[in-house]
Amino acid sequence: MATVISRAELKTERLLALYRQMQTIRRCEEHLARVLATVERIAHAHPGERVLIVSHGGSLRALRRHCTGEPVHPIANCGVYELSFEDGAFAAID
Repeated sequence: MATVISRAELKTERLLALYRQMQTIRRCEEHLARVLATVERIAHAHPGERVLIVSHGGSLRALRRHCTGEPVHPIANCGVYELSFEDGAFAAID
């Protein structure tokens, strides 16, 4: 038997879905802000040096997406992203 919902219930469901999307976006933005702050602090502490940062794939993808402006697919275990930090900005190295 099919379930019938009213327009009000449908509107409520759509609003809840939108709210969940906004919460997810906010969490992603907060995550990126934490990642950038940490990596920038490390980069400033080691000017001109080569630094290895080991992190969770989600943080690496957020950083890479920030640098390239493109979606980043999941990376393989032990995947490597090379980035440069010059003039206060990160850039992806191909």
